[in-house]
Amino acid sequence: MNTRHLTSAFALFSVFALSGCWKETPSPSQTKRHQPPGLYPQHATKRRRPLPPPPRPLGKGIKQLPPPQLKKLRPPTPPRPDYGDYAPYTIRHAAIPQRVRRQFGTAKYTILISLDGVSYHALRRNLHRLEHIKSLIKGGFWRPMQVAFPSVTWASHASMVTGQYPRHHGILANRWLENNIDLIYPYQTDYVEPYRRKRTPSLYDMAAARGWKTAALNWPSTQKARQITYNLPEIMYSNSLAYRLLSPSLRRVIRGMYFREHNQIHQWRRKHIRELVGRIAGSEKIETDMFVRDVALKLINAPRKKRPKLMLLHFVSPDSWMHKYGPSPWIQRWALEQMDIAIGKVIKAYKRAGIWSKTSMFVTSDHGFLKIRYKMALRKLLRKKGSSRYRSMIRRNRKRERVMAFFNGHVAFLYIKENYKESYTPALIKLLKMPEYKTCIQYVLRPEEYKKLGFPIPQPKGTRNLYGPGQHPGAPDLLLIAQPDCTFQRGRYKRVINPAPGGRIRSVYGAHGYLPTEPRMWGILIGHGAGIRARRTLSPMNRAYIVDIAPTIAQLMGLRWPTKWPSKRRRSFRLDGRILKDILR
Repeated sequence: MNTRHLTSAFALFSVFALSGCWKETPSPSQTKRHQPPGLYPQHATKRRRPLPPPPRPLGKGIKQLPPPQLKKLRPPTPPRPDYGDYAPYTIRHAAIPQRVRRQFGTAKYTILISLDGVSYHALRRNLHRLEHIKSLIKGGFWRPMQVAFPSVTWASHASMVTGQYPRHHGILANRWLENNIDLIYPYQTDYVEPYRRKRTPSLYDMAAARGWKTAALNWPSTQKARQITYNLPEIMYSNSLAYRLLSPSLRRVIRGMYFREHNQIHQWRRKHIRELVGRIAGSEKIETDMFVRDVALKLINAPRKKRPKLMLLHFVSPDSWMHKYGPSPWIQRWALEQMDIAIGKVIKAYKRAGIWSKTSMFVTSDHGFLKIRYKMALRKLLRKKGSSRYRSMIRRNRKRERVMAFFNGHVAFLYIKENYKESYTPALIKLLKMPEYKTCIQYVLRPEEYKKLGFPIPQPKGTRNLYGPGQHPGAPDLLLIAQPDCTFQRGRYKRVINPAPGGRIRSVYGAHGYLPTEPRMWGILIGHGAGIRARRTLSPMNRAYIVDIAPTIAQLMGLRWPTKWPSKRRRSFRLDGRILKDILR
């Protein structure tokens, strides 16, 4: 080999060595380890997705649409200071009454027992002590129940038997003002029942239409209810009115309980019976409940033709004691033990009569209780700011007053005379929303927010139909809701906001009327008997509503709701309640 060939080979070898082709190909892990940091991105070795194809060209005369732009959602603006607050919750919408075939007309007898003021949590804490109530739950069901607004006795009991909220049955609370002049106390008048009947039907209306015997013992808002065979309406603070409003059939039954024809020495006269019934029925104590229980036992043991198929019982002593001493554990325990004894005697009476297997029993309550630490003298505030002039709201002062306030526990109704509404309403809202009154005032609502709570709105001027659904002549112009630990009260106070009365026992006392969504205001619903399946304890989240009681009882008894409103024949009837299908067998 000559020098020329060696030179060429050496040149090729040098080029090969300098190019690095002789080196071994590194593994991917080695490549990743030796590459400089930050030189290549981590996804550089991954396979990229192909780009989408370009849009097809549109035809002639067609313009390309711009890409859609997402609008930024703005947070809801807070209400104006002079407008008030928004409603804290919204009820279900009313619907046409349901038609269900399951267990329709299974129960030949039905009894509804109301324990006034017993909350769901109070019963849950003391359930192990209640023998008869526990036996009802074992063969049936129980669950918490959301009551009506405001959570007071008369509005809630009307919702139990009508399946409607106050916007339809028209019983607003325990007291209200109509037409800015007439003060309505439903527990001392016979005014409310005829107006309720023109608004919406009830269970005892439909039962009377079938020709059945009915009984309502100490049940609210039943004064002069001719559909009830044995009627003892709840009357407070009036001994003479309690006996006078007794139905004739029940008056004969009570006389038979106390007259003894075979013993002339111990014979009771009508005068004594009148005084006894008035004193017991108007006391609102444990004696009232025992009297109601004895009359119920007498009616259950009556002959078959005189025995009521639908019976309503109202026990009031738990409410009276918790108003006085507050929702203390020992008060709740004592009240529930007394109610359990009374319920046990009613159950034994049905078994003794041989109709327990044909009977469906419901035990419920109208509201719970909250501990009160402050009281607000709202009328003093109105007088201090010049909106009101009088301390008392007698009829003579109501004619001259500009702004009037009436109280139902945690709720206050404000009525403004027609000539002052435009100027006074914004100023009153600003006054009540001031920071120094937040200790007691939580919500100030205008009539536009009432419908969300199931509460009627004021009737417009010139309205002809006084009984139309959703409107009421007694609806207030402003609705105030207090804080949970505060209540509105009347009286002579030096300050607007005052602490609750002190002392060893009454350091904390109880009140109700607050929002039904508050768990401490939940009532109870227990069911047992014909057509009811054994569901026992249900989840607290699966709560019932107070307006569901009437549709469920109507389903078990085979009663049909009307198709038209009593006052508006052209409009289809709507019901706020629903049938509890999950408790039917």
